[in-house]
Amino acid sequence: MSALLVSCSSDDDDSSSNKEHDAHLFGEWVANDGKKYVHDYYSFNSDGTGIHGSYESDIDWVNEEDDIKWYTVDNEYLYINGAKYYYSCDGSSLRIGNKTYYEK
Repeated sequence: MSALLVSCSSDDDDSSSNKEHDAHLFGEWVANDGKKYVHDYYSFNSDGTGIHGSYESDIDWVNEEDDIKWYTVDNEYLYINGAKYYYSCDGSSLRIGNKTYYEK
């Protein structure tokens, strides 16, 4: 007789560190990407939900494309829908990977 034990865990969790919601990220962010009219956009809520989409600056319009779930780890990594990014934020500018965002 033998026994098989199986453990399930989510691949997108960083179990070695604490999940947090960095308060510096709360709010709306627009990419400083040099484009003239349409820019990458994120909105981060304090409960770990948010929106990703595009922002049309000439008409002040947000196109809400995707609902997101997010959290931060060790004030260094930002997880958005399971994808891991290096980030930094000082409250007025946000860097996610190689993109820089400013507060809307």
